[in-house]
Amino acid sequence: MLLNRENEIRQLNSVLKLAESGIAPKILMTGYRGVGKTSLLKEILKSQPENVLTVHIDLSEIQNARPKAEDVLEELCRNLVKKINMNDEIYLKIKYGLGNYIQSHYNADVFNLESETIRKNCPMFARFILELAGNIVSGCERYDSAVIAFDEIELFGGMDDAEQFISMIAKSAANQPEVAYIFCVSLANSCKLTDMINEAFKSRMLELILKPFTKKETEDYLEKCIPDVNLTDEGFEMLYT
Repeated sequence: MLLNRENEIRQLNSVLKLAESGIAPKILMTGYRGVGKTSLLKEILKSQPENVLTVHIDLSEIQNARPKAEDVLEELCRNLVKKINMNDEIYLKIKYGLGNYIQSHYNADVFNLESETIRKNCPMFARFILELAGNIVSGCERYDSAVIAFDEIELFGGMDDAEQFISMIAKSAANQPEVAYIFCVSLANSCKLTDMINEAFKSRMLELILKPFTKKETEDYLEKCIPDVNLTDEGFEMLYT
């Protein structure tokens, strides 16, 4: 279990379970850099049952240092396509529907869309990709809901079209009641961006502020989990800071 985050994990898992009832939450997770947001996010996704489709998009791992909307969409599409099997109903529907159209009109593979192709035809491809999670859930018997997590979204702030892109995500999310979204952002960079997100989602975001551990919590954890380690006061201060 992640270091002393049992309460947050239980809280988030309880909220995410609503997606199976068609009431998928939209969650904004904020906290100072290094407080453990990404670790918590990964633990949450890992703890989801098999009937929940999960995707983790870490914007800091996209090759472009300042990712654009099409870069994020390419990464999202690539991760979602991995969740589809060739014998799934949704695979055949896409391949012989939109897939044939895209192949004949744009000479592109719908299951391997690249950012440049997405950029040139952004409205159509963006809609397809942003609605793909919901379509996979409805077209695959093994999935009842989905959780899409965007990590390090402060990098959205470097986009020329950040507000438009976030609005596209919000509009798509409104039509996918079985798809939950988690947006993870550093508290130091969150003010303008969180205002943008809240406006796009009409303030329907659930916000979780991840606080640093207190000295007492850290001391208790060390004593409980690694009792054989005895730190001096100076050593503890170096570890805590």
